[in-house]
Amino acid sequence: MKFYGDLTWKQVTQSLDHRILFIPCGSLEQHGPHLPLNVDTVITEEIAKRIASTCGGIVAPAINYGARSLPGSGGGYGFPGNIHIRGELLIEIYYDIIHSFLKNGARRLVIINGHWENYSFLIEAIEKLREENKLEGKKLCSLSWWDVVNWEEMIGIFGEFFGWHTEHAGQAETALMMYYHSEKVLLNERVDTDHIHPENIYSYPIPEDWSSENGNLCNTTHVTYQMGEQLAKVIEARLNELVEKLMKE
Repeated sequence: MKFYGDLTWKQVTQSLDHRILFIPCGSLEQHGPHLPLNVDTVITEEIAKRIASTCGGIVAPAINYGARSLPGSGGGYGFPGNIHIRGELLIEIYYDIIHSFLKNGARRLVIINGHWENYSFLIEAIEKLREENKLEGKKLCSLSWWDVVNWEEMIGIFGEFFGWHTEHAGQAETALMMYYHSEKVLLNERVDTDHIHPENIYSYPIPEDWSSENGNLCNTTHVTYQMGEQLAKVIEARLNELVEKLMKE
């Protein structure tokens, strides 16, 4: 496994020609009182490094800024700390970054997203590249890490699961952070909530019973390191299988 930023210019073309490039995508967004703002980036970077290590890939610098936090999936405008890029500009940023890697010789790319609101903008950028025939002869896969985890597995690990839209700063992200970077988790600040926001409904102002005052959208106090380890193993195993299937030479 190599890091793109550690390569010299003489190594770039040959390295990209023979290796899969992994691009982590995250955000700067509040994640409750117990997790740092860069959770989405930290988790995708760790997953990318582990999958790249398995296949001898290259890990690109993470895209640290993302789409606007929404009330139904990230807490929205009611919390300090959120930094976003507006949608039309974010599409162009994703487009330029992916296009630059393609021009530098990347032939197989895996984009791992960790911020719910990013995904549609990533697809728009990728579709623009496809329509311009810039993906001809290339292989590209874009997904969010939770896409490879099913409902039954979440219940088996955590005992409860109300849908991915309720998992912002919740049990899954808390567990993964406890496993990957326990030093970044303020265990004594974890809280539970009985507020569950309806999926895909936007309302201004946000009804009080739809919004958690702490920024987490599901319970976290029951979460353990072992739960994070279980979830990470599921994610990493599924992604390894997916990469092997979709990125074959």
